[in-house]
Amino acid sequence: MVLTTSDRTPSNAYRVDDEGIHLPDRGVADDAVVDVLLEGRRIWSFKADRDRRMNGVVPWPPALREHLNGLATWSLWAHGTERELASGESLLGSGEGTVRVIDSDGRPLAVAKGGNLLVMLADSGGRDREALADALVAVLADLRGPGAAEAFLSFGCLLGAVRDGHVIGHDTDADVTVLSPSSYPADVALQSFRLERTMRDRGWHTARQTSGSFKVWVAKQDGGRMGIDVFGSWFIGDVMYVLPNQRVELARSALVPVSTVTLEGRPMPGPADPEALLAATYGPGWRVPDPSFSFAFKDQGPAIRRLRGWLRGERLDRLAWDEWFSGEGGSDPSPPPSGFAQWVRPQLDPARQLLDVGCGNGRDAVWFAGDGLDVVGLDYSVTGLEAAARMAEHAGVAMRLDYLNLYDPRQTMARAARFAFERAPRDVYTRFLVDCLGSQGRRDLLVMCRMVQRHGGSVFAEFRAAGRDGSRPQLPEHFAREVERAGGVVEHREQGTGLAAGDDDNDLQICRMRIGWRN
Repeated sequence: MVLTTSDRTPSNAYRVDDEGIHLPDRGVADDAVVDVLLEGRRIWSFKADRDRRMNGVVPWPPALREHLNGLATWSLWAHGTERELASGESLLGSGEGTVRVIDSDGRPLAVAKGGNLLVMLADSGGRDREALADALVAVLADLRGPGAAEAFLSFGCLLGAVRDGHVIGHDTDADVTVLSPSSYPADVALQSFRLERTMRDRGWHTARQTSGSFKVWVAKQDGGRMGIDVFGSWFIGDVMYVLPNQRVELARSALVPVSTVTLEGRPMPGPADPEALLAATYGPGWRVPDPSFSFAFKDQGPAIRRLRGWLRGERLDRLAWDEWFSGEGGSDPSPPPSGFAQWVRPQLDPARQLLDVGCGNGRDAVWFAGDGLDVVGLDYSVTGLEAAARMAEHAGVAMRLDYLNLYDPRQTMARAARFAFERAPRDVYTRFLVDCLGSQGRRDLLVMCRMVQRHGGSVFAEFRAAGRDGSRPQLPEHFAREVERAGGVVEHREQGTGLAAGDDDNDLQICRMRIGWRN
């Protein structure tokens, strides 16, 4: 049976359509966790009272929408029970084919806690869970060895270890917490950088996340990788701050001296009182599995603001970009340059350095460098920068690559000051970045450009004039006003379709600008 959005559908029936999951007026408890299965596999879970809108609809997660084209065979289950709430078939999107939520290699995907699509540990095979547990043992040993850092298992893997001794199936990575002996965030950052250098010296592949946290990558059996996040933490009085986003009242004695917990049959360091830490982290219901769990950010607002200011800045959509560049976005070792790069090239002074801000996988930056320009590629995604490094090596060109978070004003200004100190004119190139940034990111981008171009140079920007769904139709006008307020001048502007020839965005409205600065 194909369910439709007919007005004749009663309000006490479940419906599934392009908008999302329509819940009935009765029959779903406010605190219920509901699993959404497509073709018999859990794809996503939601909590009725948190995620339902006033019209009774729980909207699809944005990351899932691109897969929702065709016939969807769905079912809804009360999580943790054998009670099916509803099932049926729905035509979604184009209605052609069958809905399958998989990546380009055919691996099953599901919505992770960050909202992006990832391969869950439950779908990746027992060997990956064992490999992750082995890696945790080794990582904790290396962290606790040099410098005797107080490191222990935390968050999801600690939850699994205490519940039943196994990795949680709907998890995708692992977490370790390092407790600093200092109460000062600056010391937390110094310890984190020191530990990362130690881990690299010992052969681990790492990626910096914030000033107080980094990731250790672990290989999977299918050629992919899993991450172990190493989060810094510290006490101010009886209050514990722990990255990425928590402030909890907890006695230090609940953490150290460490105890031993067992995960997948492997003993490893855990906090002194695991249950106390889990209750502080997840609340009193921590013993009940909840794949829809989300930290109560509204209650952690002041803590998050402090942590952003001290150590992390904002990280909007970071996970989604990392996932994109880990897959399709980083798979082509030698793509052709974009039409925008070819349009910009004749306007560049070969004597000037070129900053490619938002270089992504290096598609255009590598082409510019191969044409003899001095190029520096900057990006928000660590995996994007890694893809750019591979592309540069494949092309046999030399270029500098560096991390830049435009949502972290201190980091942005520090990067800009370093370039400005060199007292040389330079051009800035940025493609499909302006339309991906929020207002703070665009503001910091323009401030940075003005600083690095204090001795001359132009900004060349190309961006979507509207999103694929027609949102932000006034972005070019809005950005032009932001440029003016920042002290810039739009020297050239053109807009239309066909400007992204050869790309997926060829049929969208594209805007190009060349920007200069008033003295």
